[in-house]
Amino acid sequence: MKRRYRIRTRGEFLRVYEGGRSVANQAAVLYAVRTGTPESRVGFAVGKKLGSAVVRNRAKRRVREAVRLLWPAVKGGGAFVVIARRPALDMPFSELLRKTAELFRRAGFLKEKDPRVRALLGPRGRPGGGRAQPQGPAGGEAKA
Repeated sequence: MKRRYRIRTRGEFLRVYEGGRSVANQAAVLYAVRTGTPESRVGFAVGKKLGSAVVRNRAKRRVREAVRLLWPAVKGGGAFVVIARRPALDMPFSELLRKTAELFRRAGFLKEKDPRVRALLGPRGRPGGGRAQPQGPAGGEAKA
């Protein structure tokens, strides 16, 4: 990801934290704020509670790569901070990519008609390729 798309300073991070709204899932927390500029910018963070510097850097690298792959499908005019959570370390990368796309979609910054997004989220805009989950019988009991 190019340097001009990155949030680097403490002040920029604080502006996003204080002025933005947050959405979260198992993999990460996304803070998003509208900036009114044509380009979007993103910063990455990981809490020390996650582990040693090696572990934190691995979590940031994985989330950064997921965002890099999604970046062409992210709408302009936003500033984002992505905070990696512990499950981001262990989940398969394809699932991390879906979870990251879900965060940007819920924040309202994902171009849902983009073919890359449709391939990840499916035609209905839901994670998991848009497939319906099988439903059991009513009442939750199986018939004998």
